[in-house]
Amino acid sequence: MTTEHQAAIRQAQEEMEQIEKRTGKTERDVQQVTNVVQQQELNINNIRTCVDAVDTRLTDVAEQVEVHTREIERIDAKTLSYVPEWGGDVCKLLNRPANNDWRLLGKRFGYSTSELRHWATKADPCMALLNEWYMTHKTDEATYGLLKMLGDIERQDAEKIIREAVLVAGIIIPDELQ
Repeated sequence: MTTEHQAAIRQAQEEMEQIEKRTGKTERDVQQVTNVVQQQELNINNIRTCVDAVDTRLTDVAEQVEVHTREIERIDAKTLSYVPEWGGDVCKLLNRPANNDWRLLGKRFGYSTSELRHWATKADPCMALLNEWYMTHKTDEATYGLLKMLGDIERQDAEKIIREAVLVAGIIIPDELQ
């Protein structure tokens, strides 16, 4: 073999050794990156588990808050109500969605759309409406106005409950409502 060929072979061998060294280093780097990625996957899975646990607890707390909110509103309605005892029965009827439900009654009483929207967020929107009505009027005037308005919106079912309760209580109804 000629010296040129031997030099070319040596150069090729040196280049092969360099390539093998770089390949080995690249393989180690790839393995290191793989290890880091696996560790990150474990970290992400642990974080997901923690987030799921927090999400579950948050959902539980939100449900508890909702239950307590309804209970507070129920207690408030009992303790802070200006509405006579028959109000609960009337509200059961008027809270059922219809064209002549508590919303129409509220409009006829002259309450604003924003007030009606606010009461719609309550557990018992009709009771909130009636409570406002009775709070701002004398009891006999409020009852008179309510009976008149119930007649106007054709809610004889609710009107009947009030008339019967008023008769049992011995309260005199003005002649025009007899």
